[in-house]
Amino acid sequence: MKSIRLFHTFSVLLICTSVIAQPTLSQSIPVEVLIENRFNGGEGLSFNHEGRLFICANRSMWEVTHDLQTHKVADFTSNLGLAPIGKRDLLKADFGPLIFPQHGTNNDGVVWRVTPEGDTTRIADNIGDPNAIVVLPDSSFLVSDDFTYNIYHVTPEGTVSVFTDAIPFPNGIALSPNGDALYVARLFVKYPDEPPPARFQEFSDEVWRLPLRDFRPAGLAEVVFRTGGATGPDGLAVDTEGRVYLSAAREGQLWRFDPTTGKGELLAEGLPGLASIAFGQGKFDHESLYAMQIRGGRVLRFKVGAKGARLFQ
Repeated sequence: MKSIRLFHTFSVLLICTSVIAQPTLSQSIPVEVLIENRFNGGEGLSFNHEGRLFICANRSMWEVTHDLQTHKVADFTSNLGLAPIGKRDLLKADFGPLIFPQHGTNNDGVVWRVTPEGDTTRIADNIGDPNAIVVLPDSSFLVSDDFTYNIYHVTPEGTVSVFTDAIPFPNGIALSPNGDALYVARLFVKYPDEPPPARFQEFSDEVWRLPLRDFRPAGLAEVVFRTGGATGPDGLAVDTEGRVYLSAAREGQLWRFDPTTGKGELLAEGLPGLASIAFGQGKFDHESLYAMQIRGGRVLRFKVGAKGARLFQ
């Protein structure tokens, strides 16, 4: 199965004819550390539709108030992706106790629906290691599994199916402003050469674009941006102008690129483990990106001078 998928991916790359955005010299932007020395580590950051900020750290979900106080919402077995759903709830990805490839192939991953008060409901099961989440207009959602080639589609009733397997090792995912494309951060280059408990060692530098029609795949996936080097693409966000923001976790970089012009720029660097990113909502600055840094569980703010594209709910 792996060899078939690798051949399929290679074929897609040969077919693609679009211009890949290329990086330019770094352009520094203001970076503010909002929270540090409070958590051991973290990943996952999102605003709910009330404009309240939530993060995942120390294997728990926390709310961060506008005055930067934190209080625990609920405990989980891992940190990972968050996404708003409904008027005030969030979806929370959880690896479960087993992780590929350290424990071999598994399907114990869970996606939870969580209220701000900490009530949890199991929404989706039988996913290996769910990570990033994007909610669609009908309240179904997409969830990536970055140890596989799969992005899954989950209905409101919890039915899980493969949305696409055209993009290797998908991590962060984000929709274009008009919903005609899904951007996907590819994290790894290939499966480990050794059997479990080997780890993934070779990191990618690619962001892909999958055309959509009515929020379903409608064409070939293609690479639209490369950072250069094994940077480890992770979190994605899109602004109202359609520009895509990318956190490269391995190298600790924040990038912005414009798919229409093919131009990309390095906005910040020197932040190892930079992962989840989201535009401010509610009382938080709407022209800033808020970010979670895996190492040390730091919460950061980048003053990018742009607002986030609307969410499709």
